[in-house]
Amino acid sequence: MGVPEAEIQREVQQLKMNTNDEIEKHVINEFGESSLVPVSDLDRPLTVSEFRELAREELVNIGNHTMDHAILTNYHLREAESQITDAQNAVSEHAGTTPVVIAYPNGNYSDEIIRVSTAAGLKLGITIEAKKNIFPLT
Repeated sequence: MGVPEAEIQREVQQLKMNTNDEIEKHVINEFGESSLVPVSDLDRPLTVSEFRELAREELVNIGNHTMDHAILTNYHLREAESQITDAQNAVSEHAGTTPVVIAYPNGNYSDEIIRVSTAAGLKLGITIEAKKNIFPLT
């Protein structure tokens, strides 16, 4: 018999209040070191050459999603800044283009995170808030 869905969701919500290092430690404690190792092509990261090829596609826009899928509001501001700027640099180096859009992991952001994102050259932040998009009239 499996774990009830409500219990799983409670644990997921609890884990989302941690940093990636804390989450990975928990997963390894619960399920073992091999639980973070990809088992097939379906659950592995792209290779650098696959990433470059994808970035060259005409209809693809590569954005920022942090280095480690970090829920930025769980980090000190300097760590959040590093997550954003390191991802900017990595995408720029490997894709040949610098992102102008960030999709905040888990949709979480703050005024400080917006300032850091803007300073890193990002022009648009995507969250999960239900709001109407309005473009300024010029």
